[in-house]
Amino acid sequence: MIIKKHHTTILTKSVILCALFFVQIATAQSYFSPIVDDVPEGIFARQTALGFSQWGGAGSSVSLLSNPALLASTDAKHINFDGNVTGLSTMEKRSFPVVDSFGDFLADNVYVVNKGLYPSATAGLNVRLFGRLFLACRIDQSQARHVDYDEEVRGAAASGTYNRDPLVGYNRIYNVGSLKNIAFGAAFSPLKNLTLGGSAQLIGFSNIQDKYEIEVVRKSDYLSSDGTVTYKNDVGTETAFRGVIGASYKLFDRLNVSLAYQTPYKIEYKSQTMEFFENSEDVLDSLNIDSLGVLSKSEYKYPQQIRLGFSFKPTNVIPTEIFFDLIYQNWKSFDVKTTAAASANPADIPGDLIDLKFNMKDVWKVKFGVEHQLSSGVPLRFGYYYDPSPMDESLNRNWFTVGTGFKVGKMTVDVSGAFTNGEYRAYDLFPISVEERATKDTVRETYLMGQVSVQYTF
Repeated sequence: MIIKKHHTTILTKSVILCALFFVQIATAQSYFSPIVDDVPEGIFARQTALGFSQWGGAGSSVSLLSNPALLASTDAKHINFDGNVTGLSTMEKRSFPVVDSFGDFLADNVYVVNKGLYPSATAGLNVRLFGRLFLACRIDQSQARHVDYDEEVRGAAASGTYNRDPLVGYNRIYNVGSLKNIAFGAAFSPLKNLTLGGSAQLIGFSNIQDKYEIEVVRKSDYLSSDGTVTYKNDVGTETAFRGVIGASYKLFDRLNVSLAYQTPYKIEYKSQTMEFFENSEDVLDSLNIDSLGVLSKSEYKYPQQIRLGFSFKPTNVIPTEIFFDLIYQNWKSFDVKTTAAASANPADIPGDLIDLKFNMKDVWKVKFGVEHQLSSGVPLRFGYYYDPSPMDESLNRNWFTVGTGFKVGKMTVDVSGAFTNGEYRAYDLFPISVEERATKDTVRETYLMGQVSVQYTF
């Protein structure tokens, strides 16, 4: 009875912790998410809690996406089932400086705040065969887009009216959706301390929608258009292939090392309304609207990835494990090739839509996690993830993560949370001639993530 009461208490606290994270979740908004993944690959609660380290998913089907060799790190005799629910968000605020008649700074005027909620669920199986052979499969969401921009535009009131800032319209950019990722693979231990693995992933099955809109409530110089304009599409995709091969080796009793390689891959998007391109006047990429529908498809070439990892168990009174990942991504090879529709008039095809250029840079990402096992059997997990942007240093992110978990018989439940915020400067998305800003706008983003994962062994 005491044991059951203990587990019930832990379960109650874990559910409350997870609920608090989900209450805080406001949105998942990133203007550049159609180009660069703005969400880490932490699709498992323990993995997220340990700084999104690959070691947090060891033994589960999640290893198919990072290093399939880690499938062998399971205590399951036959089958390990895993399921995960994630809530992801960001709150975006855009502002510009207000100055007095002498040009001195007064305050930042926040003119738009965007919020939203984006839940997701994943599941997978890891099956042990013949002691040293493991087969696994899983399905999850990947390549998420979270651009949900909705700006209320106010105009200048006529003299003598009480309404100082009448509503004149709305500016909207909507590019939301994800791709399904179906993965399968295997791991084999030819030697006692060595495990090799490989996986194949099929990426596709899009549910992406995009829209660019200027809604006019009343004509005003504070709107970019005299009349309402709307361009929107359901974005289709062709199924893409991505492969991962990896190895894990136990150097000493307390030290494991792993190495994995992810192949470059291409995703073909069809009927996109919006395309990003390199702006020669700005370090950040800009958005171009295919208002005439001249583009039929766009092929995005994503880079290869090399991952080196270490797992270390120091001699400690409190059982402790330290995890470290170093990831190299060759973003200089990133490329986008667009194709014009056969029915398009050549005179209507802008050169910057067809000849897209991107000045990306290679990046090194660092993931670090610590797990303490308390005397009660409840783990405490902490992590840090340095996520540099291949576009510009102003978009670099520092993630801080935390989590815990518990076991009830053959079932393991983990909960985690992650947080990051950032600030960068960018031009107004809907510029108007009557308003000239002395500097770029300030964009502030806050990301929150809450996760619950369940594993059951047979």
